[in-house]
Amino acid sequence: MAAATANGQHVGRPRNDKRLQKLRKLKGEGKPVIQIGDVMGNARQAVYSSLARTSGVA
Repeated sequence: MAAATANGQHVGRPRNDKRLQKLRKLKGEGKPVIQIGDVMGNARQAVYSSLARTSGVA
């Protein structure tokens, strides 16, 4: 994995852009993070992490 990262290759699971768009949409609508997690089937912390990684704002 270190060699792949050093060569600039992505290591790990690919992002699911449709899921991320839905997360951002629900957050933009003012839904609480716990409710977004329930709707999307994720834990609250996973929602926070996804939002922080993709938009810089949680």
